[in-house]
Amino acid sequence: MTPKQVALVQESFAKVAQTSETAAVLFYDRLFDIAPQMRAMFPDDMIEQRRKLMAMLAGVVKGLGNLEQVLPAASALAKRHVSYGAEGGALSGGRRRVVVDAGDGCAPEAIPKSVHQARRASAT
Repeated sequence: MTPKQVALVQESFAKVAQTSETAAVLFYDRLFDIAPQMRAMFPDDMIEQRRKLMAMLAGVVKGLGNLEQVLPAASALAKRHVSYGAEGGALSGGRRRVVVDAGDGCAPEAIPKSVHQARRASAT
């Protein structure tokens, strides 16, 4: 990512973070719509899980300018998810769709139209 792209992502995420609970609800709602079999992997009360999602995203977005700092934590998270039973193909191509749909529901004004168009194109 270029420094400009990093700045754009960080600026957009700062606006989404203002509605972090809504963003997390939208994310998991869409995830479970696309892959209902994954619902069983999560607790009934999703409050803490949603908090963890947004905290991890905030850390990754903050560290985009320094991937050497972010990658070890992201790698450890991926390994934990595999140990929970998550698999790379669990969403059968729906991963991007979950993120795009959740992102569209939160602070859409934070994301330039060209970014929405590019994300939608890459998600299909």
